[in-house]
Amino acid sequence: MNEAKKIILLQKAIDELVTSNLEALEQEELVKIDERIESTMESCIFFSDQENEKRVIYELTTLLNWIDYYISKLLEF
Repeated sequence: MNEAKKIILLQKAIDELVTSNLEALEQEELVKIDERIESTMESCIFFSDQENEKRVIYELTTLLNWIDYYISKLLEF
């Protein structure tokens, strides 16, 4: 699979993870997720401008893993 397809799949996975948990999260938790997404997007734009797609994939993978962990910890209580 090429890097562009990986980036698209990661973006979709992030979107689906957040969207599927919207009702279970409080406003402040969503704000924290949004802030993290915005920060990651800034990094992704920078690395994309540098034509460093591998780093974009790394940034998106890290974000996906963080969101998954964050939501799972919130919902386990």
